[in-house]
Amino acid sequence: QDLSGDGTCIAVGAPYYDGGMGPASSANTPEGQEYRAYYQAENSAMYHNGCVRIYEIGCDGASVQKGQSLFGDYSNALFGASVSLNTLGDHLTVGSPGSGGVMGRVRQFKYAAGSWQETFSFDGVTTADGLGQCVTLSGSGTFMAAASANADVGGNAEGNVQIFTGSSGTWVAHGNVIEGNGGAADPNHLSTVGINDAGDRVVIGAFQGNNTGGFSMGGMVKAYKLVSGTWTQVGATIDGT
Repeated sequence: QDLSGDGTCIAVGAPYYDGGMGPASSANTPEGQEYRAYYQAENSAMYHNGCVRIYEIGCDGASVQKGQSLFGDYSNALFGASVSLNTLGDHLTVGSPGSGGVMGRVRQFKYAAGSWQETFSFDGVTTADGLGQCVTLSGSGTFMAAASANADVGGNAEGNVQIFTGSSGTWVAHGNVIEGNGGAADPNHLSTVGINDAGDRVVIGAFQGNNTGGFSMGGMVKAYKLVSGTWTQVGATIDGT
């Protein structure tokens, strides 16, 4: 779950939810509505596709659902495994690490005219990347970071983090991909990420990271700063015990 910066909206993910209405973005046109009806008929037994709901907290403390419920596209998509809202609660990023045979997917939504409209999505590169295990959106809603917990660049499922900048459905890479650096006995499994409002600093957690050698997996945290278009570590790695 996530809370908007102004404290008025809550996003709640249920990645193991079964069922749903099919692609949330497909009902914006008559053709999309027809496809959505077909999709529901063909996929009535959705399993672990996932669901996300956003709630608005009123002055009296009561919560009311904001917009429609959002659902994963496919069985085992685990849509809602991670969610992030901007400060105003009108931009939402959702991770779906089980999509595409665990390749993973990240989907971006904007709230307008009483409903959540999908504006952007991107997939992991290879099977088992698990893109979307963790996502975070800056307070301004113009920077987004997403972790692929098991991205296998070095052959040991070290994981990586991608950062994007954009608005109005156009998102581009913001700096280089930050790769985990674990060894064969030391996978990083990058699993948590945070980004500041200016989009020039990120912090990344690796729950199985080991910066001390051997087989100990106490976890680690690293901070990065964007310098001339490249993410550069700042400060020492913080190791778990």
